[in-house]
Amino acid sequence: MKHSSDAMAAFLTSKEGTGAGTMMTCNIFINGRLAALQMKKPEGSDVKIYRPKNRSSRPAIVMWDVTPEKVKAFGVHLRRFLWRYRPKSLMFAGNCESTFPGLAELGSNVVLAALQEEGAKQKEEAHSKEVDDSDKDRHREVSKPGDGASLKQ
Repeated sequence: MKHSSDAMAAFLTSKEGTGAGTMMTCNIFINGRLAALQMKKPEGSDVKIYRPKNRSSRPAIVMWDVTPEKVKAFGVHLRRFLWRYRPKSLMFAGNCESTFPGLAELGSNVVLAALQEEGAKQKEEAHSKEVDDSDKDRHREVSKPGDGASLKQ
């Protein structure tokens, strides 16, 4: 089956009898076909990454039971997933708002946490490089031997 997204990020709840449509969509990415797929939350974890199995499958990250307290941690997982697979287009899927009120906002916050943290890292690395470069320039002004000083500050 051909799909236009290179990867998928899904939000599910561990509440019984919910998420059938999201799980079906996940199956397109995970197994490369549209079929019912029963997904269970992994024991001891709220996140599972599915690696591509074959040419027709795509990587997927599934996050269970998102709450405001988990947003930052999920953002880290999503950022690592995006960094590893580098999709050009990413599909998002999740339960209906009627099943999981507030999911759209929480999901948006996870994406923002992933992207803002990456942006902050890039700014920090750029700033660190600027500081390193300015230190190198400052320390290049070495005084002449024998004048009693080793570096001009």
